Amino acid sequence: MILSRAQAAKGIYPAVDPLASGSNLMDRQFLGDRHYAVAHGVREHLARYRELEDIITMLGIEELSRPIGGWCSARAACSATSPSLSTP
Repeated sequence: MILSRAQAAKGIYPAVDPLASGSNLMDRQFLGDRHYAVAHGVREHLARYRELEDIITMLGIEELSRPIGGWCSARAACSATSPSLSTP
């Protein structure tokens, strides 16, 4: 696990960076197809949010188009409830 000062600054604890961290247990054989797909989807979701983070900071979620704004709100929920989701 890799801890992130940026995550801690946002008030997300444990401050694990899910995109920089990896785990040997995040394996399709160990988790099964469904759980692996969900974890992989969340990781992609977080990566997309990180790409848009500067734009979101400048405009605010309210100014984004409806689908993207909802998507970003869902990202916040994913991050708050599962900050340690990661894949190798």
